[in-house]
Amino acid sequence: MRNLDDLLNNTDFSQDRKKKEDIKAMLLNTLKREEQENQARGGIFMKKNRARPYAVAVAAAFTVCVLIAACGEDIAKAVQQFTVGRYAVYFTSDDAVNNSYTTDTEIVKQFEAESGISLSVGFSKGLLSYEAEIESEKGKVAYFDTIDDVKPYLAFNPLMPVALPTGFALDRISLYCDENGRPLPLGSNMYLNVYYTNAEKTQQIYMQIRLMNEETAYSSGSKDMRYISINGQRGVADDNIVNVEIGGVMYMIMAGRAESVTQNDIIKMAESLRK
Repeated sequence: MRNLDDLLNNTDFSQDRKKKEDIKAMLLNTLKREEQENQARGGIFMKKNRARPYAVAVAAAFTVCVLIAACGEDIAKAVQQFTVGRYAVYFTSDDAVNNSYTTDTEIVKQFEAESGISLSVGFSKGLLSYEAEIESEKGKVAYFDTIDDVKPYLAFNPLMPVALPTGFALDRISLYCDENGRPLPLGSNMYLNVYYTNAEKTQQIYMQIRLMNEETAYSSGSKDMRYISINGQRGVADDNIVNVEIGGVMYMIMAGRAESVTQNDIIKMAESLRK
């Protein structure tokens, strides 16, 4: 990411300075959000030191509380804290990065032509194509055909949504691999990845399911977040993400790559979670 920042800053891909700066800003913002989504899949939500995210969440919560106490109502309005269960902490503020993506492929194509950097265009609201994303997962995850096939490897019994947005179907199920490219032993996996796509595979809904404890605890930020209730269980939602904890298991449904899917659609998915 750092090398790409430097290259963008030193690339003169337009004679119009303002246009150049607008394109650069758009691409950097998009790529940073792309990086955030990748971290959500295998970085932030799966640290080597699994106890660290909980410590970070507690420290961040303490910092926000101190700031609010010291600065009064102004900072309280700018920063809000949300909790779901014992181990998930969410923050929202006016300057937090939201979860939207660019769909202006003409700007991306212009950047490709003038900078010499090749980017895959076409996967809804992102820069990676569907094929490129599958390629990027090689060696990092193990695939399973059905939820019943993967259950023996899990440390929990997951629920699955029975109500999907129109045109979407299960695409793939995966577990993270160890350093040898194999899933962790039977009964030990605390993370499960589930992907739903449309028929053309141009849009995607990603669901991560994780067993919540001190090792898997995490914190996350958003520009626009609110509490919701999913069948009596507390959750949080922003523009294209719904997170809800049910029976000690967190269900994170993300529709950042599905521009036809509304927040109400993913709330309905969460409400339809069944054994």
